[in-house]
Amino acid sequence: MDEEIIVFECTVCHKNYEKAKKDHPDFEITGLDNVMDWSDFRPEDDLPGLDERIWARSEKAPTAGERRIVQVHSHFHMTVGESFWTLFTPALSHFNGWDSHPEEIEASAFVRCKVERVLDRNGQRAWVELYIEEVTLLSELCAIVPPRDGSGYAEHLGLYRNPHIFQWQDWFLVTSSAEGDLGVWGLVRKTAGRYHLVTMGDWDFHLDMAYGGNLILPEPEWDEMLSKCTWYG
Repeated sequence: MDEEIIVFECTVCHKNYEKAKKDHPDFEITGLDNVMDWSDFRPEDDLPGLDERIWARSEKAPTAGERRIVQVHSHFHMTVGESFWTLFTPALSHFNGWDSHPEEIEASAFVRCKVERVLDRNGQRAWVELYIEEVTLLSELCAIVPPRDGSGYAEHLGLYRNPHIFQWQDWFLVTSSAEGDLGVWGLVRKTAGRYHLVTMGDWDFHLDMAYGGNLILPEPEWDEMLSKCTWYG
């Protein structure tokens, strides 16, 4: 039997989105970002049409061992039966970002899923049933991932023009981009006087990735990056 592949065409270049890379040399987790909307629907429910945009997104991270229904789109490129990591954010921050809803940072998680089956699809979107294999909250990364040297990553977070930074409690969100066409962001947690880069993302026209780990940013490099940032929030 032929494998069922879920892939979509870029509306700009009219080529299929590329297969995402599977690992990053400095992060334990490499995942997809901004490729799916999480629902609380069950398989027996009548799912909204794929062109329907108004339906309730999930507010809670999934748990290992359950099955969840999601709507995948854009950069998603997977085969039925394949496992992958993705970044889950609750409904409000999914739409508006952590800077608007920082209380949802600690409810966000990396989720390892397996594609079980396709429920409905068209050329741009698909309803898919996932099996949840593993869930790691972002707030747990400092405790469960051994620290690594993060030299150079503070500078990387400010790679593009006009980097911005937002702080909430012991969390810092840094973003920088080149006219919105490509960019990088990082979520840094300060604990015991050290700055831990626990989540980083990068994006361009054809890929949108998120990475999870525990990189210790040297304080002089962090301070240098901060001097170039605009604070907001």
